[in-house]
Formats: sequence, C-alpha cells, structure tokens
Amino acid sequence: MFSHRINRSIISIFFIAITVFGQKKESVIAGFVKDGNGLPLAMVNVQIVGTHDGDATNSKGRFVFKTGKRGEGIVRASRMGYEPVNFRLTVSENDSIVLNIEMNESSVKLKEVVVAGSAFTTGDEPKALTLRSLEVFTTPGAAADIFRAIQTFPGVVAVDEGSGLFVRGGDVGETTILLDQATVVHPYKFESSTGGFFGTIPPFLIGGTFFSSGGFSARYGNALSGVLAMESLNKPSKLTSSVGVRLAAGSLAASIPIIPNTLGIRISGNKSFTDAMFRMNGSRSRFTVPPEGLDGNVSVIWKYSPTAQIKFFNFVNTDLIGVRVDELSFKGVYKSQETNWFHNLQWSEATEQWLLKGSLSLNRFIT
Repeated sequence: MFSHRINRSIISIFFIAITVFGQKKESVIAGFVKDGNGLPLAMVNVQIVGTHDGDATNSKGRFVFKTGKRGEGIVRASRMGYEPVNFRLTVSENDSIVLNIEMNESSVKLKEVVVAGSAFTTGDEPKALTLRSLEVFTTPGAAADIFRAIQTFPGVVAVDEGSGLFVRGGDVGETTILLDQATVVHPYKFESSTGGFFGTIPPFLIGGTFFSSGGFSARYGNALSGVLAMESLNKPSKLTSSVGVRLAAGSLAASIPIIPNTLGIRISGNKSFTDAMFRMNGSRSRFTVPPEGLDGNVSVIWKYSPTAQIKFFNFVNTDLIGVRVDELSFKGVYKSQETNWFHNLQWSEATEQWLLKGSLSLNRFIT
C-alpha cells in the first residue's frame, strides 16, 4: 500500500517537470508611433513580417505584443497615407524590445473613376440579350407586365402594388415612356397617383426595349428620372395565329405576311372578364362592377426598300371598374372608366453613314 502511493507521486512530479521545462518564454515588443510633427498615430499596423504577431496602435500611438520568434526578423509599420517603415532586429529568448517609430505622409494614387447611369436593353438583337419577351412572362411577381418586370432592375422602386416606375427617388411622371420614338402619354391601366396597376402595352407586341436610369443622351432630352423606350415588332416572316381562353381572359392574335419580305400585318386582341374568378374566390361583393378590360392592336409594316420601311402602329385599350371603398379618407363606391387610343406612324431609313428615323403620333385618353 505504501509503495503504491510513492509511485503515483513520482509519476505526477515527472509530468509537471515536462510541462514547466517544455514552455517557451515569449519576448515582448512595444513602442510608439508618431508622425513627422511628433504627434501620435493611431491605427498603425505593427507586425513581424512572415508571422501573425503584431498589434495596432491606440489613440496615443502605443503598441505592444508578444512573440515566440527567435533570431533575426523585420518589424513593419504601415498605415494608409503613410510611407511604410521597416526595422531589422534580433529577438532573443525572454527579450523586451522598445521601438520608437516615425512615419511620413505619402500621396495615394487611385485609378480613374468613371460614373455613368445604368442602362438595360431587351429584345432579340445580338446586343440586346438582357431580357426577352418570354422572360417578361416568367419574371416572378411581374404578372406578365413589362413595367413590373422593369421594377426588378436596379434603381427602380416599387412604392405599392402597382406598376409605376419610380426611378432613383423621382416621381412616376418623371420617367419618359416611348414606343417607336413616340411618347406614350398614358402608359398605365387603371391609372392612379402612383401610375397604375398594369402597363398599357402588352409584352407580345414589343420586339425590344431600352431602359436607362440616368445619363440620357440628347435623344431622350425631356427625361428627368428614367427612360423606357420600346420598339414594336417588325414585319412577320411567316403566317401565324393563336387563340387563348382562360378563367378571367381571352385572346387572339395573327401575323400575316401579305407580300413576303415587303409588306406584313399584325392583329391582336385581349378581353378580360373577372366576374367568375371573383365569385369563385368569394370576393365578388367588393365590386359593383368587377374589373374589365379590352385592348386591340393593328400594325402594318411596309419595307419599301432594302434599307427603309414604314411602320403604322395602332392600339386601343379600355378598362372599367367599380369597387366599394371603406376607408377613413373615403367611404363609398369608386368608379373608373378609361379609354386610351395610340396611333403612330414611323419612318426609318439606313444610309451608308446615317440611320434616319421620324415619327408622327396621336395619343387620346378619355376618362
């Protein structure tokens, strides 16, 4: 029994000895950093090159850190706007080294910064692949609306559930909307102070768009906040037709090449009837007249030479709604009926050095 206790004591003493003699005594490096005028410099990084040992100076310019490095080394002091300073020194075991460092200011050369407004193009051209017409339909939350798809772009803010384009804090009326160079004066359905609930022009009538949130050229000189420039489809290359019927809408469309590569016509129409949908959802009682809409388009494209064409775009849209409102500011029935006509004649011709375009348009809005 006595012998067993002695052995345990010997083993314990042996491990304590290994622990004590196995420890390395760290050295301490401390000092101050001042500028050329003798004032303390804060946030100077002081570090032994090739190690993680170092410290940053405090508000009084003081630094202190421990290191296990032995032998020769380089201590570097660095800070943005000052020339770096290197010290070569030899560190011994259990050493204490004090450094007084002076740093001189230096100019910082930066690369040139160019600020430009962001622009996004859409369509089927090689240089316009950002957003195709099909992607308008598949953009989450866009409800197959061009304006709601544009709301997902940088610089555009959605202030409510509508499709108004508020660009970089500007008013919705400060964003210019163009179609075939002509200004679309009333580009929204169910218009409100924040624009409207949907865009007037359906995406399948558009061949490409250009959106800019700043840095407009003279071409868009009347724009203040942003520009959305749309181009209608050109002449059809083949005969196509389609008919669609859904729970709340119906549509038809046809593209007819009358003279191949020369003359073509496009026809489309859409009718919305939401009464059955709201009845199924149990919310028909909110409306005296459920939202209804009708739009139609006829476009004639005549390419009278290999480099010139005339495009006649006609569009009409009408919508109707009667909804019961029970708010503190208004209690009663809100009714709205709008009719929007847009006619535009565009001529374009490409020469050896110039691309010439001109348009004549008429926009009528009845409410």
